[in-house]
Amino acid sequence: MGSSPGFRLRLFSFLFYVRFVFATVIYCLFIGIPRIMTMPFLASAARRKIWRNLIRFYGRFVIRASSYPFIKVEYYDLAPHEKSAGVVVANHRSGSDAFMFGMWPGDLVQIAGEWPFKLPFFGLLAQWGGYYNISKIAFDDFMRLASDDILKNNVSVVGFPEGTRSVNREMGQFHGALFRLAAKINCPVYPFLILGTEKVVNRQFVVSPGSIRLYKLPAVSPERFAGWTPFQLKVYVKNYMAAKIAELEKASNE
Repeated sequence: MGSSPGFRLRLFSFLFYVRFVFATVIYCLFIGIPRIMTMPFLASAARRKIWRNLIRFYGRFVIRASSYPFIKVEYYDLAPHEKSAGVVVANHRSGSDAFMFGMWPGDLVQIAGEWPFKLPFFGLLAQWGGYYNISKIAFDDFMRLASDDILKNNVSVVGFPEGTRSVNREMGQFHGALFRLAAKINCPVYPFLILGTEKVVNRQFVVSPGSIRLYKLPAVSPERFAGWTPFQLKVYVKNYMAAKIAELEKASNE
């Protein structure tokens, strides 16, 4: 008598997390700690960049090391010539989505809630790398520091404007902070689509084989939204993302 689909799925999920933990340990021992040992010899700005990149490259490493070959992760840059720093907004369907920022091609800092800062080791990296804890930072301070990151440091500010995972495949209401930032400093807004994570990692964090597709869309340029209010920009970007998601998911089902 064969094993049940439920048992096989739980076993697959367990083995995935074993690989996930193993990949994390390997990353910390052979990449994270050696880089940290160089810190005393670097200027503060260089140290902050290393903290950020350790988190970003960890996301990229652990995605590949934990998922291959049963979970396929594909990244598509639909505007590879657009490389300037800006605001990056992503849809949010799964608790695993934050790891997908590891595939972003440039330096970044994330705006997030409280929980990432409580993680062992990587919570400290987030603090030292200048990640924004939206539950603690004053809005005016966020606007000032994030403006400097984009305009002076060439670091993109990324986040999920929904604030939390959507309850279904439809995007939830967008919050306005990132759009107020983009409108204030006239920087590009990059939509970043994350498709398939809700099927691979469900709300109970059970993992299934599947496919994840990531799309960096052409930016909404400052010239495009000149004269718009942050609210108008927010509505436009959300509609733009929703239309593109519908198009891509329809094409994948044909």
